[in-house]
Amino acid sequence: NKNESMVKIALQYRPDWKEFVNDIQFEKLVGGITNKCICCYLKSNGLNTSDTLIFRLYGKNTEHFINRQNEIETMKLLKEQEL
Repeated sequence: NKNESMVKIALQYRPDWKEFVNDIQFEKLVGGITNKCICCYLKSNGLNTSDTLIFRLYGKNTEHFINRQNEIETMKLLKEQEL
């Protein structure tokens, strides 16, 4: 199950969520063309917090026309700017 896998990953980054595992929510973001983005958050905290995680699921074969290394570097720069 995709959600179970995402919960396991989320708990690696947010170990304090272990006691609230039943409170973990997922919300699919819309607007992507080649990827799916899914927000993971605690229902009690709400979606729009700095504690929200975003999972990016790459579309099939997109690595043939998107440079993933450049994309990762861009994400790191955005994180440094707290975006």
